Amino acid sequence: MSSDPRLLQIGAYQLAALAFNVDQPGTPLIFLHGITSSIQFWAGAPADYLKERRWYALSLPGHYPATFPAGFTPDLLTAELIADVLIAGIRQLVGEAAPVILIGHSTGGFAALAVAARAPDLVQGVVSVSGFAVGKWSGALGISQGFAREGVVGRLLFHANFHLVTLTQAIYKAVFRVYAADVQALYSDPALAPTLDLIYPYARRLDLDAMLAYFKQMPLIDITEWLPNVSAPTLLIAGDHDPIVSPDQSRLIARHLQLGMLVMLEGAGHLPMSERRDEYHADLARWLAQYP
Repeated sequence: MSSDPRLLQIGAYQLAALAFNVDQPGTPLIFLHGITSSIQFWAGAPADYLKERRWYALSLPGHYPATFPAGFTPDLLTAELIADVLIAGIRQLVGEAAPVILIGHSTGGFAALAVAARAPDLVQGVVSVSGFAVGKWSGALGISQGFAREGVVGRLLFHANFHLVTLTQAIYKAVFRVYAADVQALYSDPALAPTLDLIYPYARRLDLDAMLAYFKQMPLIDITEWLPNVSAPTLLIAGDHDPIVSPDQSRLIARHLQLGMLVMLEGAGHLPMSERRDEYHADLARWLAQYP
């Protein structure tokens, strides 16, 4: 494993990546985290089936330690921009080892689908976990999207809310319950503590104006029309009680894909990897086994 993130310069944009088992043969796996998270989301407790796989955790644009260029404004954030920066980053990261399998959670799932639609030659398979095609969220994240679209006052509320959420690691952990339908399962997941230990310091260093751009622009983004262009086999995993991204989004995506397989986890919310840990990892391991 690389001890420090590798920084990738993509024009004026900078991405960050962690690399694991890079000497292993086979199809590289690229993991994409969700909104306000980081590359460390995937590094806390890697599953056993990754021990002999070459895999990377790649940042979404603008998520620490990735950066937007100076002078970046929210109107510049589009599905096309997100996809194209990631496409360039993936090509730089894996070189001739492409094509890759993309595995994304939430906004990472959206981004994986967007990349697969715009660069089908680069992608052998896609896994979208709690992903979406239409970027209008519900629950706590939906409220933050409302703040982001309310001018100066909204910006102040957005910043104040995020400062409160990240004030201490204990508060940050407590706030995770807004993502869950099965709170007991979430906080019983043995992977949660090591994951929080890694992602909390990164959350404290997020550029909040970069996050504001996402929360302001994502409700305007819809890649439904792109989905028929995704030729790679795609596994969709969602919780049927997701309070942030409606499970109907995964159903919609499945209807529009050429080769989509939908797994709906009963009683799970936005974090099925914790709320239905065994089922989630069994489904993912079984699907990945098709692509050694």
